[in-house]
Amino acid sequence: MRLVQLVFPGVMPGLILLFVACQPTSGDDLGEAVQVAIRKVEASIVRLRVIGGEQSIDGDAVRSLDTTGIVISEDGEILTSQFALEGNPEAVLIEDQSGKRTNATILATDSVRRIVLLKAKDGRWTPAVTDHRHSVEVGHSVEVGQWSIALGRFYAAESTSVSVGIISALNRIHGMAIQTDAKVSPVNYGGPLVTLDGRIAGILVPLSPRGGGSVTSGIEWYDSGIGFAIPLKDALASAEKLRSGQNLKPGRSGIRLVSAGAFDADVVIDQVLPGGPAERAGLLKGDRILAIDGQIVERTSVLMESLATYYAGDLVTMTIQRGNEKMTTTVELVESLPPVSQGYLGLLPIRLANEDKASEVSADATGKDVAKDPDNNEDREEPSLDAPRIKLPGNLQETDEADKDAGDWVPLIVVNDSPAAAKNVPARIEVLSLNAARTTLLAEIAVAVDELVPGSVAKIEYRVSGETTTQTAEITAATRPETVVALSDVVLKQIQKSRTLLGAKNAVSVDIESAGVSVDKSETTPSANDVVRREFNFAERGRCVVLSSPHSSPVMPGMIILLSAHDTSEEEIVRSWGPVLKSHCLTVAIPRNVESSPLTLDDIPLVMTTTGAPVSRSGADRDRVVVVADHSQSSLAWQCTFGGPSTIRGIALTDGWFSSSEIQNAEGSGLSVLLLNQAQGTQPKALRELCQKSLTDAGVWAPLPAASDATDDIDENRAVRCIADWSLLMRSF
Repeated sequence: MRLVQLVFPGVMPGLILLFVACQPTSGDDLGEAVQVAIRKVEASIVRLRVIGGEQSIDGDAVRSLDTTGIVISEDGEILTSQFALEGNPEAVLIEDQSGKRTNATILATDSVRRIVLLKAKDGRWTPAVTDHRHSVEVGHSVEVGQWSIALGRFYAAESTSVSVGIISALNRIHGMAIQTDAKVSPVNYGGPLVTLDGRIAGILVPLSPRGGGSVTSGIEWYDSGIGFAIPLKDALASAEKLRSGQNLKPGRSGIRLVSAGAFDADVVIDQVLPGGPAERAGLLKGDRILAIDGQIVERTSVLMESLATYYAGDLVTMTIQRGNEKMTTTVELVESLPPVSQGYLGLLPIRLANEDKASEVSADATGKDVAKDPDNNEDREEPSLDAPRIKLPGNLQETDEADKDAGDWVPLIVVNDSPAAAKNVPARIEVLSLNAARTTLLAEIAVAVDELVPGSVAKIEYRVSGETTTQTAEITAATRPETVVALSDVVLKQIQKSRTLLGAKNAVSVDIESAGVSVDKSETTPSANDVVRREFNFAERGRCVVLSSPHSSPVMPGMIILLSAHDTSEEEIVRSWGPVLKSHCLTVAIPRNVESSPLTLDDIPLVMTTTGAPVSRSGADRDRVVVVADHSQSSLAWQCTFGGPSTIRGIALTDGWFSSSEIQNAEGSGLSVLLLNQAQGTQPKALRELCQKSLTDAGVWAPLPAASDATDDIDENRAVRCIADWSLLMRSF
């Protein structure tokens, strides 16, 4: 301890004696203090051997994983992170400090805070706290700037992995976590974050601003100086609930909020999911949320951070403003919301280029520009929804400048083999009304389509392009197709014939510099097979090669990002993709990291830069931005698409599938996953069907290739054509 004299300005000098904990002043002092702190807790740290389950790391299946746990009771209760325990493992073995093994049972999992409670079968154990129900230590203060020690038992039961840093922030990740700059990775996940006086501050877990509850949440932060721990007090409170054997799942309310700016003070309900908790509580569209459990809701992010910490079954009190009346209601959150199945008519809108659309930037649900800083994932606002989003593919809620100049009609193309085509509706029409609602904008047609469910009848009033006579058709809505429809030549020709707006550029260019991203651009050069090649350098992130058609088109192109092309030559890519660049209005982007090695989760900033920058101006149709990946890049594709606000709307997975544990917390409405792997056999078929069902339940459109393509050795050209068709069908409704 040391004596400190404080002198306050404007006050007569006096001696104030304070005894404060002394931080080490030299390397030797620090090393000795760290060793003392470790000795105080190491008897409570155990090594866990997890065998079997649905685990995969970087897309590769694994049969066993090692991780760390913390003993919290003398009878062998152990808390660990969820990282190594996804997918119903076959067995869990615990090794104490001496290396002695015993079996453990998983009691329950907290999927919000990413921790798991286990119970050892037998043995004598040293708990981290003597009486966690009443211990003063559990509630001890943790302050920014304190030394912190991240511990793990990954490599061997008798040795401890040590990483030293400081507490760099509190109340991170929706207010749930302590942040440290000590190196945090699978080496110490599940282990303790210890202060220099030997007290456990929290349990190290994989969390990320981009990931809610998937197996790869936080994987991009490995050894990055950004690591997270759940405060021990909160973890022990969770353990009290987990003892019952009931898993704790994120709570969902069933509301969608009106898109707003990051600092907009009005938090207004845009949609209440039928049959959901909010509807049962009496909430209505247009209600303004003022407070949640007494906390003032100043903006959308405040509400989202509050809701993110609640469990299914929790009761939440909301104060709302409805007109001139202020009222309070209680919402009981649920684990899963009723599935939303929107009716499908088979109508396809096309987004046209307009040089005056520079102000129409790609934004997340809060309206915040997501292309300004692709690295700054932490500062992004969360999407303002927790209900499956009942929305048109193609984001038709947004005002399309094409419609403003179109007059009193909305141009749409009829998809072949669709309910509209079955009613002999012409290939291209100009819609005047849908179910008696006038539709002068795509945003207006969205309101009417929101009410369609499979089996309902939509009455459309339309005219054929170039004619004045109006016609009507009654179309029975179907479910969205489970396979990708091969678009006919008639449909593709109608897309190419889409008229150019007055004053619009005929050719669409990829304008990355105007998006505020620093690049070094090489000269645009013609490539083989009549393809234009551009290359953009993103400094230390890497570079991106962009391939496009040289033929002018008024249609904004979709963007295909190839994540698994590290060992594929550009010549091969041109041969495969060149034929569909013009016919399907596509641009292909190939991100390459500095090492030109296979992309990993460390390359998320590169992918988001490649994706976000061109889309933030009129260079690409932001509702047709998709990534193509094989199993080795599946985790990267998932995180970039589902891990947080993103411009990516879909994943084409060429082989493999996503596990149900990874999908379980996805918010997927408006997104799509194309499963191209059609491997035969009982097990592959069962896993594929489980993946497709899990995606569908999460609100994701998860089609398979058409029956003619349903072979496990699908031809590459057919796969490319399938992806190209799918990228357009994502816009249809």
